[in-house]
Amino acid sequence: LANLLELANWGVDIFRLDAAIFIWKEKGTPCISLPQAFTLLKLFRLVLNAVAPGCVFIGEGVDRMEALLRYFGEGDGVQMMYQFPLTPLLWQALTTGDARAIPKLLQQAPIPPYTHWWIFNGTHDELNLEVVSPETRQILAKHLLPGNLPFKQTSPGLAPAGICGTTFSLLQGNLRKIRLLWQIQMSLGWTPMFYMGEELGLPNNFSFQNDPARQQDNRFVKRNPLPESLKAKRHEPGTTESDFFCTLCSLIQWRKSNPILAAPPQFLDTASNAVLGILKKNSEESIILLANCSGEIKEAFVAGIAKTLQPYEFIQIEESIKQNCPSKNHPPVLF
Repeated sequence: LANLLELANWGVDIFRLDAAIFIWKEKGTPCISLPQAFTLLKLFRLVLNAVAPGCVFIGEGVDRMEALLRYFGEGDGVQMMYQFPLTPLLWQALTTGDARAIPKLLQQAPIPPYTHWWIFNGTHDELNLEVVSPETRQILAKHLLPGNLPFKQTSPGLAPAGICGTTFSLLQGNLRKIRLLWQIQMSLGWTPMFYMGEELGLPNNFSFQNDPARQQDNRFVKRNPLPESLKAKRHEPGTTESDFFCTLCSLIQWRKSNPILAAPPQFLDTASNAVLGILKKNSEESIILLANCSGEIKEAFVAGIAKTLQPYEFIQIEESIKQNCPSKNHPPVLF
């Protein structure tokens, strides 16, 4: 508490609680998400609220959905959590063409209104597979390991507990797929997050294998340096860096111009395992988002209409529902 208060006194507004799930240790247990951890976090929040009510806690840790929800308390725990259980399911959708696991996860338990997630496809660490089923782990390893590196692989015959690679390399540099991945991240609600270098389309960097101090840690394959000369390429039309940077910037602008996208999602049955259907709705507008996660043309049926989606296509359908204003069907917006 003394450390927290001193940092808040310096002007720190946001506290990232690294490995918050391990904050309490007890012999004879795995030391993960023990009851005392939630008590401590509530204490931290209570004290900071008294002296620096604008401060925010961001909890980090890999655990199952039901455990992560407990870190929010009843609105008296952390304000934000990294959505680790969702990340491998985003990759599963883009690599297998089956998006059903995403709504299944986010609908498995009521999500209180005071929860807020960071939605991401990767961090400075590996793509963690510890909280998915062995079957899902095996599927992701089959699709993502070629050209990338395993992490925590106990046996050559078993799928690893994680996979190391940049967003670019995990999807073989396919900007159409990566753009759809970003669109889904921005459509699910809450706050999307992107790992540095992702916006430049950086591939894996295997030079770490020549460094004795790092060669045993495959996570360094994606911890790329970002010199000014490399970043400057984003302003050179026709370069990979420019293509990726401009694509992400345009999507961020799309997200900013549609505040309704920040709301938690309502999922729609699209009659296709490959097409993710999301409804965003408030008192003024209603938006339907369709994302074809497969490399094939798919038919989707939603809200009484049929739509044909090209491989990895994203469609936004808007309908005005303002009071005292007749409803108008707008043509779909294609991305």
